[in-house]
Amino acid sequence: MNTCFVMMPFGGYFDGYYKNVIQQAIINTGLSSSRADEIYSTGSIIDDVHKAILASTLCIADVTGRNPNVSYELGMAHAYHKPVLIITQKISDVPFDYRHLRMIKYDPMKSGWENDLQSVMENTIEEVIKNPVEHEALKPVQQDHDKMKKHLVDIFIDQAYDLDRTNKIFCDNSGNTVIKTTWKVVAKSPVFHLCHNLVSHKYGSIEVRRVYDAINARELDYVTISKSINHLSYLFFFKQFKESGQHFEAETEVYVEGYFDLEKLIATREIMMSTQAVSHGIQYSSRADWVYFPKTTQFAGVYAEYLNHPQSNLNGEKIISEETEEHYLIKMIYGSDAPYQQETAAIIKLPT
Repeated sequence: MNTCFVMMPFGGYFDGYYKNVIQQAIINTGLSSSRADEIYSTGSIIDDVHKAILASTLCIADVTGRNPNVSYELGMAHAYHKPVLIITQKISDVPFDYRHLRMIKYDPMKSGWENDLQSVMENTIEEVIKNPVEHEALKPVQQDHDKMKKHLVDIFIDQAYDLDRTNKIFCDNSGNTVIKTTWKVVAKSPVFHLCHNLVSHKYGSIEVRRVYDAINARELDYVTISKSINHLSYLFFFKQFKESGQHFEAETEVYVEGYFDLEKLIATREIMMSTQAVSHGIQYSSRADWVYFPKTTQFAGVYAEYLNHPQSNLNGEKIISEETEEHYLIKMIYGSDAPYQQETAAIIKLPT
């Protein structure tokens, strides 16, 4: 049976309005309706929403109140070239980029508004079913998957937050690493996802092993944005938008083959380690890279020197490794800055 996926806030007034007006209008046109909170499966909610939108004949979005989850789902529907009927109580709640699309305005304070809205919706749904292409917001110029990824990057890309980020980089005797990152974040605007970029010095596999919500104790979903034989960029998603002032924490674990060029380190006694931090409204309260080398003779005496640092007086400062039971540990602390968009780098050295 053809379906209509409905994007709208949940709870209270909206639940009754959905069942008594929107759902009834959809059923009367011969479609079945679904909403994110009606999807029951053992998979991730984001995957389920993706599948529901992809399988739908058309979508309906109530953008009243500018609910962030509705905006996110609306972006996905447009990425999949789905016909979308926008409804709203106030035109000012419709994002400017969508105001050229077909929309229905309703006033819940007006007598008989439910019947009026249901009638207009039924007529409009029938028009969309007859000619769905005319109601697409985006005409297909790329593969759906590519367009989907672009929209995921674009949605709320200007999110702002303060970030305390620490990488714990565990290296083996071949230069392969497991990178365990902690993300402590304070939102300064609606935040739904964070981006993580990994680059290896040598060609090899890069594998995301774990993304975890440290406060709510649950796994997080992620999607790969770009990937090559020595690079990976991915977004990981929280279950709901984080509003301004909210604190949240995440943990990620990624395996990178060939992260360090150990052949060069052994031959030349030094390699450079760099981090590019291009921000979109991001202010770093702290950034640190802790590098763990195996406690073997080839790494004995390993140390580092800052090459580029937000505090220029620290450039060239020597960082002596600490000995643990199993590792030589180098702690590179780049400190805070507001905001920081240049490269930070250090040279890792072995005694000559």
